[in-house]
Amino acid sequence: MAAKIAFDLGRANELKSRMNNCIGEVNGELDNMGTRVAGITAWWKGGDEQGFIDNFNSTKRDIQKALNECAEEYARLVAEISNIKQESVRSIKTQLRGG
Repeated sequence: MAAKIAFDLGRANELKSRMNNCIGEVNGELDNMGTRVAGITAWWKGGDEQGFIDNFNSTKRDIQKALNECAEEYARLVAEISNIKQESVRSIKTQLRGG
């Protein structure tokens, strides 16, 4: 028996929205952490503090870039699957009409 493939575009878009919300929350937390990290200059003196801040900012950019790439890739895949599904439905309708 062939496996039944089901795809719910509404649920896929809902997941995409939830993912984007979570990414926004993570970005907000990273911004809050960045503010706290920048505040170390009040109690850390001697030159290494700027390296620590720079390292955090670099890591933060890498994390944000990876999260955005993940969200973009998921959106691309959902759009691709949606297009394939729509084309499949059109093809079936055409075949049922005899053409």
